[in-house]
Amino acid sequence: MFSPSPARPITPQNIQLADPKTRAEVAREWWSHCTPESQAQLLSDENSQVRVEACYSKRQADVSALVARGVITVQDIQQLDRLGRFTVSAYHWELCDEVAQGALLADAHHQVRSTALLSSMKTPNPA
Repeated sequence: MFSPSPARPITPQNIQLADPKTRAEVAREWWSHCTPESQAQLLSDENSQVRVEACYSKRQADVSALVARGVITVQDIQQLDRLGRFTVSAYHWELCDEVAQGALLADAHHQVRSTALLSSMKTPNPA
């Protein structure tokens, strides 16, 4: 049903024709090929599995975009949900500037704070 490409993105009309299982697959496997309108439609889908897949895909895309930039700022972190902030503090601590690291260490959620604390205590292994 779907053969997306940059020239043929997935549109809201495509998604409306799909059953919930296919919509969940689109959210999971084809997120980057969806138009912004399609992404918004998936994030507000009536089927909870579709919404979950869409949330995971959006978070992964958001964090990947930050990592690709090479530096993560406090403004970037403020745009993420709790699991996005957790992912940054656990796996991309070294890309955070000092202000972003401080924000993660003082985050409202204990999971983010404790992960940030552990990441801040890591020492690089000598080569």
